Amino acid sequence: MAGTLHDLGKIAIPSGLLSKAGNLNPVEFALIKTHPQVAYNILEPITLPGNTAKIILQHHERINGSGYPQGLKGEEILLEARILGVADVLEAMCSHRPYRASLGQAAALDELIRNKEILYDGAVVETCLKLYGKDLPAPLAETIPLPQVSPEDGPRAHKIFAQMRPWP
Repeated sequence: MAGTLHDLGKIAIPSGLLSKAGNLNPVEFALIKTHPQVAYNILEPITLPGNTAKIILQHHERINGSGYPQGLKGEEILLEARILGVADVLEAMCSHRPYRASLGQAAALDELIRNKEILYDGAVVETCLKLYGKDLPAPLAETIPLPQVSPEDGPRAHKIFAQMRPWP
């Protein structure tokens, strides 16, 4: 549920800002950073399963305390929010945005690996990497497609995926 609703707070952000083609200035970025709190304020009074509203509030928190909106660290962040945070980074980096083209899966996985235990929960990152092909139980391994590697990802992709299941 939290994965589906996590960006609900962006309804309070002007659409022109969400689709801006250039870099955000500090005031614009501060406004974007309000979306988890806005979503929490909308959802908290509603009866939802589990800690849905809190998970959404915390999905931009980072292990080292550099995230937002509360600056939580490590275990202060709900596990579900740490999972959603990793999934959100992966999706965001792999998606085209008005201000940039997709960075590709190799760059996204590289980001997660480089910042494991710094920004992102190490166990969550390891699980994410496994979901991209390493150590999956059959028949699940056969149902998850191998990551699609774009030509511009080049040698980095081979390095990142070297430890994953063999290419067909």
